[in-house]
Amino acid sequence: MLKNLKVRIFTLLIFTLTFSFTILGCGGGGGGGAGEQPGSISGTVTLEGMTDYSGAKVEIKNINKSATTASNGSYEIKDIPPGTYTVIASKEFYEEKEEQAIIKSGENIIKNFNLQFKQAPPLPAKK
Repeated sequence: MLKNLKVRIFTLLIFTLTFSFTILGCGGGGGGGAGEQPGSISGTVTLEGMTDYSGAKVEIKNINKSATTASNGSYEIKDIPPGTYTVIASKEFYEEKEEQAIIKSGENIIKNFNLQFKQAPPLPAKK
């Protein structure tokens, strides 16, 4: 009987701890340090000489996060762990732009980019 009581108390203790960790958010779930929430980056990419800004790529260097702009140039990248990152905006035939971004716990920051046409390479000389 004493053995059954010990097993029941142990089971109740495990259940209580598991329930507490689940309710308090102390269990797994990724992310940075204690209490840190992922942040996000949003903004607009404009393209020199264009009115349709779709198809530009905005990516965060060194992590697998990116977005493609809508026709109005808007983009959003979510679930970014807090930290300092390099954000790159690019599109074929346009100069790539880079900016630093500091993501803080649970915050959204705005990064806007204006991409300029690349200078066309010189034509080969006629012989």
